[in-house]
Amino acid sequence: MNLSVHHHKKEATFDLTPMIDVILLLIVFFTMTSQFSKSNRSSMDLPREKGEPAAAHAPNSLVIDVAQDGTITVEGAKYDMQWVAQTLARAVKASPAGASGVDVIVRADRHCPTGSLDRVVAAMKVAGITRWKLAASGEEGMQ
Repeated sequence: MNLSVHHHKKEATFDLTPMIDVILLLIVFFTMTSQFSKSNRSSMDLPREKGEPAAAHAPNSLVIDVAQDGTITVEGAKYDMQWVAQTLARAVKASPAGASGVDVIVRADRHCPTGSLDRVVAAMKVAGITRWKLAASGEEGMQ
């Protein structure tokens, strides 16, 4: 009499469906966030000047827009100069490298009042930021 029971070993399987779902969700998330960051930038008539090609700026960089009428916007929202100055000071304090670790990009319309741009530069100077970038369109638009 044979009392031994034959046990068949089950094969180990790995279901990839949940992992594919997560990857697709991450792709959608990063695609949407990159679109939102681009849409926060208003179109502007930037100065036409030769310069360095636009490098991808750090995600933690601060982009300050100065419109043609002199209004200052940061990430698509209008702010007064006092708020911008406080934000710059907080960014310097929060950076481990101090003022040199803060990446500021100023996008000023070609026809903006010079006084508005001067106030932004003065606020950066008070915060200790001496290195910043002024956005310009490339030489394609130069006449």
